[in-house]
Amino acid sequence: MPKRYEKVEFKSFANGVSNTDFIEENAFANTFQIKVKNNKGSIHEAWAGIAKPGSSLEKDMETHNGKAYSANSTSIYTFNGTAFSVFQNLGGTEPILKMFRANEKLFAQKGTEGVFLLNQDETSFSAVGGTSTTIYPIDHTSVAVNDDGYIYFFRQNGTKTELWKTNDNFVTSTLVFDLRSSYQTGCIANINGYIYFAFHNKLMRVTKTGVEVAVTSDSGAFTFSEFNKEYTLLFSKDNKDVKVEYFDGFRKELVKKIKNAGLGDGKPFFDGQYTYLEIATEPTTSNIFKIDSAGNAFKIWEADVSLGYPSPWVIRSWNGAVIFSSANDSKWYQTTEDIFATAGYIESGIISKGEHAPIRITARHKPLLSNTGIKIYYSKDRSGSYGASVFTNAVAGSVRTEYDFPNTIGKISFIEVKVELTSSDSTKTPEDVEFDYIYKPLGLETSV
Repeated sequence: MPKRYEKVEFKSFANGVSNTDFIEENAFANTFQIKVKNNKGSIHEAWAGIAKPGSSLEKDMETHNGKAYSANSTSIYTFNGTAFSVFQNLGGTEPILKMFRANEKLFAQKGTEGVFLLNQDETSFSAVGGTSTTIYPIDHTSVAVNDDGYIYFFRQNGTKTELWKTNDNFVTSTLVFDLRSSYQTGCIANINGYIYFAFHNKLMRVTKTGVEVAVTSDSGAFTFSEFNKEYTLLFSKDNKDVKVEYFDGFRKELVKKIKNAGLGDGKPFFDGQYTYLEIATEPTTSNIFKIDSAGNAFKIWEADVSLGYPSPWVIRSWNGAVIFSSANDSKWYQTTEDIFATAGYIESGIISKGEHAPIRITARHKPLLSNTGIKIYYSKDRSGSYGASVFTNAVAGSVRTEYDFPNTIGKISFIEVKVELTSSDSTKTPEDVEFDYIYKPLGLETSV
């Protein structure tokens, strides 16, 4: 008869950009497993900045059908991974203010000179006939498409912001909601067939009969990705922390809290599995986190503010990798090779299993290379604060790192687990790391 406990398992693969896979298994009674695949864990340091054309700081970028596009003044450029080349000069006098995707099409917006659409053969942009010269999306706000094909966007009208919808060609537009003030985060998305948008500390839902409050934040305004469909992660500032909440149109649940952190000006990006977002951890570090639907977090980039770091603005996935444009220089950034920081980590979301007795955290990995190591942390109160590591293993060749909880810990209801991957050699990192959180439900804590 096997011991009756439950196990939550997190797995990290060594090669490539990470993927996430949730697998529930019932190999024997009362056993629950979650496997989370990640990359090597240590943070890639080799982010190369590639200069954009022009001297201004146009920050918009977009990817479409495997190509990457950027704008400078009245011209659109394409990017091949190493350099930019002119794709088309749209003419006129107004600069291109915004590029965005909607209905599987790519648009460029030139203010009062109208909206341009990438033609079906993808050889040029053409002006959309009948485009209004006064009603168009605001720069650095999101755009979302409803299931009926209508495009929803924020429009600036004097000092206030309005929500509008338009047909696919921006020929006719209809006012949906008057925010009566400036926009807060400019976020909007289609989630399970409804359009949601941020309004002060509320998440608003557009219905067939009007607009209603979907959920309210007890902290700051919501930030979320426009590319979600079945769910979204809601990010909000909560005193000195950042809250991460899962929302699918019906259920809002806290899945992560990032301590001593702040939200930057960039928007989250959802690639179909992960949400990417720049989060500043006080006092001097800027980071890009990728977070899955359960709140499991992996940091893929960090930089020191005091060193004149690039500030991530628009984040996208392109050619199987993550790229971002910077808000404070005219560059795009991408990883170039496996050069690793001194530390990276795999961090679970909030594990909520009801009241239970924690038993053990076990990390398994390839034989540790010299100058690399594993550290184990946990947080049990949904605070996001881990404190000092509870166990360290730096023995070269070891394949297992294990921490047994003391009996004095008692019973808990929530826990977060963090496994840190350390290295003093930039060419090495612990590989194939996976870890289990093992516990016993209430009433079974003394069983065998």
